[in-house]
Amino acid sequence: GESIKDYYDFGDEIFSSGCLSKVLTARRKTDNAEMVVKMRPKGRDKVSERGWRQIMAQLNKVNGHHHVLDISEILEDSGTYYVIMPKCDGGELFDLLTTAEEIPEKECKRIMREILTAVGHLHKNDMIHRDIKPENFLVGRRSSANIIHLIDYGLAKFYCDPETKVHVNYKANKSLTGTARYASIHAHLGAEQGRRDDLE
Repeated sequence: GESIKDYYDFGDEIFSSGCLSKVLTARRKTDNAEMVVKMRPKGRDKVSERGWRQIMAQLNKVNGHHHVLDISEILEDSGTYYVIMPKCDGGELFDLLTTAEEIPEKECKRIMREILTAVGHLHKNDMIHRDIKPENFLVGRRSSANIIHLIDYGLAKFYCDPETKVHVNYKANKSLTGTARYASIHAHLGAEQGRRDDLE
């Protein structure tokens, strides 16, 4: 049968994305395009896996936003999902913020505007990210030089039903989802996360 390696040559591992996934560079054989592959193992938790598949399908539908990194395709085999995205090799926003000696106010405003535009795009399409942090924004290069791109939707979920637009029911005493040092107070208190938690 066909294998993902018939279409892509895998390169080096870039980083492990949490306990679930790892991210590798790849080259698409049809046109030699540089890509990134996020590998997510299929698990026993069918409920969270179904939710993840629904989020990926929704993201595929809303591809094309300037500040949200497109998903080129999603492939799978018996044990793994492969999320294929263009390589955005300008580095993390975190690195820019921690290594630059000075960032002019005008540049800070542009970065914030692009971050809010990306997050707003998810919210308009019924999703929340739940792990907004500088490490989850990449800086583009070449044709998209200095443009900020939101990445890593592994913790994203719907805050309302995409069909009915009915909000999810509020729940308390939830375990923290996301990165603790960037999470909102609301999330630390165990409340159901909503759009505001992506913005705090």
